[in-house]
Amino acid sequence: MPDTPDARPNVLFIMSDQQQYATAGPAAAGRSPHLERLAQEGAWCRRGYTVTNPCAPARVSIVTGLYPHRHGVLNNLHVPYAIAREARPDCDSWGRRLTDAGYRMRYVGKWHAGYDRGPADLGFDTQPRTFDAAAYRQRLGLPDGSQRHAAGAAAGPGPDVWGFHDAAGVYWRHYGRQPGPPEATATAMQAEAGIEQLRALSSESGVAAAAPWCLWMNFTGPHNPYVVPEPYASMYHWRDVPVPASFDDDPSAKPAYVRKVRHRWFRDITEEHTRKAIAHYWGYCTMIDHYVGQVLAALDETGQAENTIVVYTSDHGDMMGAHNLWFKDVYGYEETHRMPFILRWPRGIAPGTVIDDFVRTLDLGPTFLDAAGAEPLDPCHGVSLLPLLRGEPGAAERLEHQELFVEEHGNIFYFVMRQVCDGRFKLTWNAADVDELYDLQDDPHEMRNLAEPPQPAHQAEYLRLCDRLWDWMLRLEDPYAGRQYAANVTLPRSTPPPMRPDARGRVAAETGHI
Repeated sequence: MPDTPDARPNVLFIMSDQQQYATAGPAAAGRSPHLERLAQEGAWCRRGYTVTNPCAPARVSIVTGLYPHRHGVLNNLHVPYAIAREARPDCDSWGRRLTDAGYRMRYVGKWHAGYDRGPADLGFDTQPRTFDAAAYRQRLGLPDGSQRHAAGAAAGPGPDVWGFHDAAGVYWRHYGRQPGPPEATATAMQAEAGIEQLRALSSESGVAAAAPWCLWMNFTGPHNPYVVPEPYASMYHWRDVPVPASFDDDPSAKPAYVRKVRHRWFRDITEEHTRKAIAHYWGYCTMIDHYVGQVLAALDETGQAENTIVVYTSDHGDMMGAHNLWFKDVYGYEETHRMPFILRWPRGIAPGTVIDDFVRTLDLGPTFLDAAGAEPLDPCHGVSLLPLLRGEPGAAERLEHQELFVEEHGNIFYFVMRQVCDGRFKLTWNAADVDELYDLQDDPHEMRNLAEPPQPAHQAEYLRLCDRLWDWMLRLEDPYAGRQYAANVTLPRSTPPPMRPDARGRVAAETGHI
């Protein structure tokens, strides 16, 4: 141990992939003892959200603290139709800021926040490394190759796996049992890699050991396909698993894309298969909870838990059969945007704290920098959560905690969608389709669209939230917040939006008219 330890906190940031809110910690429908304990010992944020989908834009927003229209990664960056494969050069990362502040940085697991640029390029790993899978297998007596996790969704049929065919006849692996023990899964190896880094960080000596550290761990689950080993594959009996309340709702008032994918992509998924898929998803989440417990135990063993900020969240959620939809996409529903959001810091957060104000994953970077006393990100749309978590006067009144603004640009296809929620009412503006207005107090499962067809009784609420959307878009300098060839074409506003700086000159130059 160093002679003069640094008083700044360490950071252990654990993130899963595509995990719905109601599957972890106190909210879990299944078993989640370790994350429940973590929430009891720190802060359970019951309104934790991503500001976008799918994986890549959501993760780049976490890395940069920016909404996608500013960082530039608008859809998944590994696909042939990617709009951008890297964040814009002028967008910094909180990893670099912590590195500049003297933190020892480590990264484990899934990346998906850059195509050519990896964690080391953005300051998240000051010493790139690889996990020795062969040594891990040998130590546990596992046969060669057994460490590979279940093949991807489009990998084709497999034993003990059920799948479905989409409209073009393409087969999608959906759920099933993976052969071999849990120790042979990617989840186990990612946990072991993180534990190795925790032990290495705590065992360093000399000047380096005096510096605090940040370890960002990323699990690849419970992303589809939901294929897990025993005992998790049969931990929850499918007959005991309820289907979502909105499973068989009337989609006629929802956007055409929702209706189309529901009846073409997911047409083969019956109620029975929905229950079975959910049962396997719950098993996957419980398996992740088990390995999170191992990571937390390893942190305890190092003696550094007291001054370590531990965060558990996900990049986004999963529809899990709600509205008869699956995975994530440009669906503007709670299941895809709301995730687990738990923080623990014994020296800075009172145990048993419950937060019902909005918090966002792009707020995590500013929170870490604030706790470290590091230089803040600029530009940055995120805010530090420390005042809210500490219950400081006025903290909960911040606009970012009172309202949630979400933007989507597409996943498989390109879209323009913006959304604002004030805690009760939620408006989704689908630029080229019907809008959606839900009263989450009376309709928490978003089954009655109050905006389609337009209803006089709800027109005032609809127009009020349209104005709020405009205000958010103007505040964030959203490129669609304009007066010409922009949101004004299909998004109402009580008064015309202001002219953007220099817009008049640009319009004149481009059109030859004033």
